[in-house]
Amino acid sequence: MFQLVKSAASRPVFNIRVRQALGLSMVVALVSACGSDESGPASALRTGVFLDSAVEGLSYETATMSGTTNAAGEFNFNAGEMITFSLGDLELPPVQAANTVTPLTIFGASNVNDTRAANLSRLLQSLDSDSNVNNGIALPSAVQAIDADTSIDFASANFDTEAQAILDEVLADGTMLVDSNTATAHLSQTLVDNNLISAGCSANHPYVGQSRELSNFAHGVSGTVTVVDDCTIEVTGFNYDGGGPSVYFYAAVNKDYRNYTAIIGPRLNGQRWVNDSLRLDIPDGVTLDDFDSLSVWCSDFNANFGDVSFADAAGLQ
Repeated sequence: MFQLVKSAASRPVFNIRVRQALGLSMVVALVSACGSDESGPASALRTGVFLDSAVEGLSYETATMSGTTNAAGEFNFNAGEMITFSLGDLELPPVQAANTVTPLTIFGASNVNDTRAANLSRLLQSLDSDSNVNNGIALPSAVQAIDADTSIDFASANFDTEAQAILDEVLADGTMLVDSNTATAHLSQTLVDNNLISAGCSANHPYVGQSRELSNFAHGVSGTVTVVDDCTIEVTGFNYDGGGPSVYFYAAVNKDYRNYTAIIGPRLNGQRWVNDSLRLDIPDGVTLDDFDSLSVWCSDFNANFGDVSFADAAGLQ
């Protein structure tokens, strides 16, 4: 029962301690409510896509799942798993499963000119059944006959010879290996078309290159937020249980997320994020001058699950 006291004017008021406790309980209730509705912590099940155009017929395996990518290049995994792709029994290096995987992902490359990434693109594009990579890359069923003893080193000077031997075995029609310039141009355009890299963006703002760790207020939010260039923010090692309704990255000034500058990136709730990477493209008409903080924000309840501030960019490490 609430304790009442009399004021000088004989009006009942709440005891100050009761009011403080009530205020605290309301804050806790708001944060809790943002994850206790029908969109609570999400399933770990995810669907990703392998791109150099969508690649169909690429085998994959995680700790819990295995299969072959479909016509949309899609594969299934549980959040946090490692995944191994393969051409028949020829395995590519295992990587962290993610919503999007590309030849760059496979080798941890930073750009399409990485020799290993470029050579994997050359091989995949050369294996395309109709030799038209603009409508997707469909690997022929004969790819499954490639055995684990097949010799190929994507970084080797002998790659062209080794890759051509695979083409001769699988296609047996005289198809020649796609040249590096053609393959990397196509891969680069695919990455631009899917907003995985920026095209012609400057990197002049003081925030560029700076990183901050997300604070954690709720739902297991954590990760590193880095300003890549004037158009792009990257979140790596991102964790969030996927709970709460209408959760996005909100950009604001001085952490005033109720009066936000912009919503950046995809809706976050509805899927579980485990050690994930996200690319956040700053919307047209918004620049890094327009905000200095970023929050994993539950808009229905005005709840901050975790945030960062770049306001002191000069002091960032």
